[in-house]
Amino acid sequence: MGLSAWCVALAALLTGRGLAGMSRMSLYPLYFSGAVMGWGLGNLYVARTRSALRAVKRILLPLYLLTPPGVLFLLWATADDLYQKMIPLAPVYASGVFAIFFLVPVSFARQRRWEVKSGDRELDDR
Repeated sequence: MGLSAWCVALAALLTGRGLAGMSRMSLYPLYFSGAVMGWGLGNLYVARTRSALRAVKRILLPLYLLTPPGVLFLLWATADDLYQKMIPLAPVYASGVFAIFFLVPVSFARQRRWEVKSGDRELDDR
């Protein structure tokens, strides 16, 4: 889904026919979409890579992190021209929101794995 969104956004840019005005997208729904997608895909990445090898995780992390923001760029491309001219970097900021919300569950999962591997059992002794 993310790759097709990137292709549609690129095709709209290259042909000169904009997608502007096809939806009533504004800033808050765009940022909310980025947050929801980031949190959901971050948890999905953690669940799917829980027992995967390190090499597989290295391949999947860029795919999960870089492909879905194409949907955010596509959503912004369908916004009204006025919004796009006033705030041209909105999809970049929404991608940042996506990345932050994606990396929160990923970083907590790595922290948890490190604690289990280190054998730190002080909390269990109390």
